[in-house]
This record gives sequence, C-alpha cells and structure tokens, in this order.
Amino acid sequence: MARVTAGGRRHVNRAFRTLLSAVLYGIRVELGSDGELWMTTGVWRKDDPTCCPSSERRRHLVWDGERSQFVVKESSTRPLKVVR
Repeated sequence: MARVTAGGRRHVNRAFRTLLSAVLYGIRVELGSDGELWMTTGVWRKDDPTCCPSSERRRHLVWDGERSQFVVKESSTRPLKVVR
C-alpha cells in the first residue's frame, strides 16, 4: 500500500470524519500511521439491549489512495460475556 502524502492526508481526514459520522453508538477508534485505523464496534443480535451487544467486531482499515477511501484489510468478531 502506498504511503499517504501531505496532500493525501487531507483526503484521509475527510474520509475519516465521514466514516465517524456514520457510526452512532459504541465505537472505539485507534489511529495508526500512514492512513491506518482500527475500529472496534458492538454487534447486536435482535434481542440484545442497547447497552449490551452479544459480540464485538474489530476491523483494520487502510487508506486506498487510488480509490480515495478506506478499505477493510482484515476483520474479526468475538463473543462477549453477557451479564444481565
């Protein structure tokens, strides 16, 4: 993957703000270098209360300068202990 240049960083920042505005609840974002980020979100089943998702999804996204957007490099989901 190509490195993000100073000019490309503006596009990354704009895409990042757009990405965050689409997520309403329960996200953890870790920023890396060169246009990388990791997002961890809850995954709710039909009967899960808003506070307590059944599992957690972690995605590693990288900036694709040719397409001017983030793309998922890898994704994993793990169950969470549900205490009710």
